[in-house]
Amino acid sequence: MENSSGSDLTIREVSLIDANNLELVASYLMPIDGIKSYVVGTGTTEPDEPDAKAAWKSMMRVGSTGLAAGQSANIVVTVDNGDSETGTSRALRIVYEHHNHTYVAISVNTLILADTRCL
Repeated sequence: MENSSGSDLTIREVSLIDANNLELVASYLMPIDGIKSYVVGTGTTEPDEPDAKAAWKSMMRVGSTGLAAGQSANIVVTVDNGDSETGTSRALRIVYEHHNHTYVAISVNTLILADTRCL
């Protein structure tokens, strides 16, 4: 997510849209600073790799902070499919506030979590 406005905004909530056997456990903002950017695409919030560990230290829980003017951040979600082999969500719903107005953005990403096989 990029804050292309001239002032700060706050991301208030992230939720799953049309989730099937998938629960949102937590959502985070990971600042993208150009030099230390790290793309998270792993299956754990407790990685072994030094770069991944450092990246998780920069994570901020959604709702606890915002994006400064011109700042970009990845929205990272931790999800759980419980006892099911797979879980899906059509998209993410992102609620943010800017100048005391609330807005909603819908991601273009579909989430699929598969325990034992590729889909």
